[in-house]
Amino acid sequence: MNYLLDISYRGTAYSGWQVQKNGLAVQQVIDDALSTLLKQPIFTLGSGRTDAGVHARQQIAQFRCEMEIEPSVLLHRINAFLPHDISVNGIYEGPEKSNVRFDALSRSYRYFILSEKSPFEQGMVWLKRGYKPDLELLNALSSPLIGKHDFMTFSKTRKGDKHFDCEVFEAKWRFEDKKLVFEIRANRFLRGMVRAIVSTLVKLEQQKAGPEELERLLRSKNRSFAATLAPPEGLFLWQVSYPEGYIRPLPLGGK
Repeated sequence: MNYLLDISYRGTAYSGWQVQKNGLAVQQVIDDALSTLLKQPIFTLGSGRTDAGVHARQQIAQFRCEMEIEPSVLLHRINAFLPHDISVNGIYEGPEKSNVRFDALSRSYRYFILSEKSPFEQGMVWLKRGYKPDLELLNALSSPLIGKHDFMTFSKTRKGDKHFDCEVFEAKWRFEDKKLVFEIRANRFLRGMVRAIVSTLVKLEQQKAGPEELERLLRSKNRSFAATLAPPEGLFLWQVSYPEGYIRPLPLGGK
């Protein structure tokens, strides 16, 4: 049976979501916990990869297991087993033939910037002391992102990349509890894309540039023209959306 997990984590202590040779990944911690509790090797597949230090409010992961699972029991046991910075919010049934990475309709990320020091936000925001943003200009600068574009300018290129096309459905800035929040939703994201976009938009806003400058950067397809990546601690994978009925509640007592 194909099971889906709704996961949240604070990425500070991890090398990212995906298992890798150097560094502890969130995926590895989840796999080890499931393998121990279910007494068989379990390997999860995540809906997306997050870089080192990046957080997730909602990461969807899937795994296969033929034994019957009582969702409430496993949910309690795995959360007792996992470290304090990772939690499983729910366990569900997914379509038998599915891939949570490629089946997602969209993903949304949020990036948080704080202009004043706060002990409660440490490690969860980009602390940019004294920053007084022009919200109207930031939103104007973000408008050219909407639509389908080649985002090579804002991507860490790597061997094997086939294309850099993404369709952005939403890109907007707002204030929330004294924090400046950037939210972006798209059909797919490239490596480092959101952090490169955030840092570039902030830089352009401080330079009082217009939207045409962002359009020029997009057309250039040149990563060196964009700003360096914004710090990872301000970024959250916020929500992953699937077709209606894709994530189904499990009946009590397993299946």
